[in-house]
Amino acid sequence: MKFDSVSAGTIRSWSGRTYDKAAGAPAMSVHCRYPAAKFSTIVAALLLSCSSFAQSGVAESQQHLRAASAAYEAGDFRKYTAELETAHKLNPDSLYTRYNLACGYALTGQTEQALAMLTWLTEARVDFNMADDPDLASLADNPRFQQLLARTAVNTRPISNSRHTFTVSRLDLLPEGIAWDPASKRFFFGSMRNGEVFAAASSGQHTLFATVAKDGPLSAIGMTVDTARNLLWVIGTRTTLLDGVASDMPVVSGVFAYALDSGELQHAYTRDDVGFGFNDVTLAPNGDIYLSGDVLGYVPAAGDGLEILETSEPVFGSNGIVVTPDGKTLITSSYPAGVAAIRISDGQTTFLQAPDNVPLYGIDGMYLYEGDLVAVQHGARPWRLMRFALDPSLSRITSARTIEFANENVTATTGAIVGNEIHYIGQGTVPESMPAHIAEHLHELIGPTIVMTAPLD
Repeated sequence: MKFDSVSAGTIRSWSGRTYDKAAGAPAMSVHCRYPAAKFSTIVAALLLSCSSFAQSGVAESQQHLRAASAAYEAGDFRKYTAELETAHKLNPDSLYTRYNLACGYALTGQTEQALAMLTWLTEARVDFNMADDPDLASLADNPRFQQLLARTAVNTRPISNSRHTFTVSRLDLLPEGIAWDPASKRFFFGSMRNGEVFAAASSGQHTLFATVAKDGPLSAIGMTVDTARNLLWVIGTRTTLLDGVASDMPVVSGVFAYALDSGELQHAYTRDDVGFGFNDVTLAPNGDIYLSGDVLGYVPAAGDGLEILETSEPVFGSNGIVVTPDGKTLITSSYPAGVAAIRISDGQTTFLQAPDNVPLYGIDGMYLYEGDLVAVQHGARPWRLMRFALDPSLSRITSARTIEFANENVTATTGAIVGNEIHYIGQGTVPESMPAHIAEHLHELIGPTIVMTAPLD
């Protein structure tokens, strides 16, 4: 059983290893077998308590996932399956729910239903290691299941179009965001462990640029460069990945602007009323700044405050975020529910449609390139870097092309487009020997910081 334990929130994934945002977060039973993905810094319980989720099908599905987890732990597989059926109806985009429901059907002797769910996942090139899942043991001798395993082996073969750019061997950074300054030809990347932001040459040689802080360090998450105003904007959020931060400490989150030439802080806008906090940041053509996260936020170029962006439909767990070149539409990924296009003038929100078996679930970094969406998608396992053809109406995805797929040496989070390439950042594999100063609850998160480069054409 693999639960999408934070499907209503910002989920980050590193190196194919599991992390439930904060040690001991009680979102799901400890008996649940989580998917091969790491979850980021936000406690799932916080998400479930946010009042803004009250009317959401995504939020309601979380309640049924919790009930399913309890039923699984109690060995009541019929109740487990029934709860998952309801959760799936409420949020059919969740790949984890779909997979767990397949397991429930297998556990309750509903073979045809289980195979139907697994067939859909197989055609979508999604695999939560079903070959070794004991919940699917009843299917082991079924010829159709054997065919699915064979098909999955073919569908999940790695696709590699990337080249290595540089590696930072320091193990405890927990990188997330990356940005590129075309003027100085420097990369910027941050640490979710200590709030440090580094400037790096293409060789990987790097220096400390700034530290994101408010009453102590904040995790440095998404970032973007505003060359016209000589600024690097960085999301800072108090998370439990920070050294010395307890899970019950209040969340402070916002966006910080640093002078590109000096690293000096120019602007700081924070709030303590935004649930688990902000996640990523993008720049509009007019200089406005937009933020994703528990809520959507913005900082007007002519203003001096961080405001909440109201939308006609809730966009839960917003993650990747980008503004169209005309400045009229904000496009953001809802990690559990796909991709939303938001008309900035009035907040009118439309969720994009996509071809069957082209999941839009689990997108982290997201960017526009020649009218298409480029997305780092690690909620779908194996992780993938995708280019989605976007209809000019901004209402649907018409086709998809895979750029990178199932790279076991790195799991990407975000990227920066430079010319016709994307430089994406991620984390490498867990070291065999763990440094003594790294807390035990972070051991599965630790690895070198890796930057790769992939062509977009």
